Amino acid sequence: MLGAYDTITILTGGLVVGAWRQALIVGKKGASCVRVLVINPNTQVELSYALAETVRNKLPEAEIVAFCPTRGPLSIESERDAWESAWYCMEELGELPAEMDAVIVACYSDHPLIPVLRDRLVHKPVIGILQASLWASANAGIPPLIVTSGDSWIPVLSNYLSQRQQEGIVRAVHASAADLFANSSATIDAIRTELVDADPSTPYALCLGCAAMTGLTSHITPHWSYPVIDGVEAAADWIKNWCEERVCDGDKRLR
Repeated sequence: MLGAYDTITILTGGLVVGAWRQALIVGKKGASCVRVLVINPNTQVELSYALAETVRNKLPEAEIVAFCPTRGPLSIESERDAWESAWYCMEELGELPAEMDAVIVACYSDHPLIPVLRDRLVHKPVIGILQASLWASANAGIPPLIVTSGDSWIPVLSNYLSQRQQEGIVRAVHASAADLFANSSATIDAIRTELVDADPSTPYALCLGCAAMTGLTSHITPHWSYPVIDGVEAAADWIKNWCEERVCDGDKRLR
């Protein structure tokens, strides 16, 4: 055991035979509650805790297990980093995803883990926070304005929108995800700066385009006239919606 934070316990090993990995177990346990795996593909344990808290706030009746690998990039700043992180995650996750009811991949990208886990967990929902935020934007009926971390993500996310034939804008705050998480006040200021020259008469859903921005919605909403979307919150909402449409053991979960 590495340590404890309120009701969240950080564990090492034991839950995955033959692999050493870090996990956070949050919230209720029992056969009647939904088990949600939150994968933070980078190695920041503190960020994993923050992601777990965000999901728990949206799904208070669920059991949350948050995972991050022990090796790999501290901050995912490129598609190459994403592939490297996917390799280490799959090496250390073992059979843990199969024990869960739903999986969130908390990297704001078309992360390679998503298709791999969907292939393995055919009958279980797997969602990335980029995809969840675009789902939330579509539900709001307006295109996304994505404010991401480093400049390298602008062409990547723009291409993703283009491939989906989806209207949208991508901007960056010119900082790494690790730096954003380390200084939330500076992150809030940087996001606000990117909104200064935005046309307020043009409706866009502001998508916080980095997992390290989770929990900042309330600080940004007063400065934006349209929906502000935290991709981690959106992923939790997507899972709740998925579960409410399906009957599990005779009961609808997460009601």
